Amino acid sequence: MPTATVTDTAVDHWISEHPDPYRGWLEHGEAYARSMAGSAARHELEAQARAAKDAEHVAFITPVTVPLLPFLQQLYDMVVAHSETRMPRWKVQLQPDTLLELQPQITRSGRRFELRAVQCPGISPRLLQEPRAFWPQPWMTLSGKLTEPLGLMYPCMHLKFTGAHWTREGWDIVAARQRLRETVTHAFQDGRFAEFSVTRLFHPYCLCCGKALTDPVSMARFVGPECASTSSPHIHRLIDLTAGRTCDTPPAMVPA
Repeated sequence: MPTATVTDTAVDHWISEHPDPYRGWLEHGEAYARSMAGSAARHELEAQARAAKDAEHVAFITPVTVPLLPFLQQLYDMVVAHSETRMPRWKVQLQPDTLLELQPQITRSGRRFELRAVQCPGISPRLLQEPRAFWPQPWMTLSGKLTEPLGLMYPCMHLKFTGAHWTREGWDIVAARQRLRETVTHAFQDGRFAEFSVTRLFHPYCLCCGKALTDPVSMARFVGPECASTSSPHIHRLIDLTAGRTCDTPPAMVPA
């Protein structure tokens, strides 16, 4: 942590708050007394800065409760039923400069998703793997996990951030990290994933295995021919006759 800069005003304030030590130092001369007061004031400012940093870190890693997200639950079950070794990475653009990546993880304690978020002008999926390649543009990444623990009295999901990386140029680090954290948190709390549409995915990837899709039919249903077990151009859709609208549910999620 950088050494705190102490001004004459800060020294005078410290002396007014701690007159007894200062009077004792005056026996060795005023210059010595002010030097000692300046050193004490510097230590006090550095302690306050450390305390503020620790409090900000605790707030950053404290889990946030979010409501259950049925669409993600269904996607998780669909992926695990398809394969327990190949876990896709779903990329969703939250804002023009913010990209979120979710990857299901198999655990014994309930559903879990690893997540990474990146913020940078001119957003690109490559930022999630090689952010330093975009230097000198300012970028920031957050990592964390979204879990659905088993056995809770009130079913919910826990969102916890575990780390952050950033360029040192062009950022107010604390403010930028908090802003990115809030952007990701609100995405899970505002219902965006409760009624999620596959058209929100950043690029056409297979929802089951994560492979890039190239043919129009697979891109339309967001499931590749291998995972869909068909190369037919027919795209399954659900029709809500009461509301008169079509639901773009992936074929692997359509009940038999």
